[in-house]
Amino acid sequence: DVRQNSETYTPDRRGGAIARLTEPNGWDMYPAFSPDGRHIVWRKSIVAQPPNFRNAEIFTRDLETGQERNLSNHPGLDQEPHWSPSGEWIVFVSGREPVANLWIIRPDGTDLRRITAAVRGQVGYRQPSFAPDGRRVVADLLSAAARNIVMIPVE
Repeated sequence: DVRQNSETYTPDRRGGAIARLTEPNGWDMYPAFSPDGRHIVWRKSIVAQPPNFRNAEIFTRDLETGQERNLSNHPGLDQEPHWSPSGEWIVFVSGREPVANLWIIRPDGTDLRRITAAVRGQVGYRQPSFAPDGRRVVADLLSAAARNIVMIPVE
């Protein structure tokens, strides 16, 4: 049932059969290939406990070995991952705080850090992507009154 499930598929490396990359339970979304094409990153739904508790994590998968890694590992709603051009960082939106901020992490799960500081009155950040130089992230910043595109330095 498409209302209960969303998965990611890709053709195999030889251009043949279609292979499912995510598990058939929940909303697995926002896939992106690493710059070298060897990995994908996506938001993976996690089965949650007590009613109405939402959880999603940022996962990577090695396309050769099939090995998955949970990068964000937090009970909040983490989503919309995007690779840096060098493949050294992944930026994502996290609901760890009352307002959705942008975080970066290395593909091996180290160096997690918040790069924005949205405040009350702002809905938060959405749709991040790295600039071609990899030193800045562009994203939507939403508030009750406006939607602005902003550029955020990574350092």
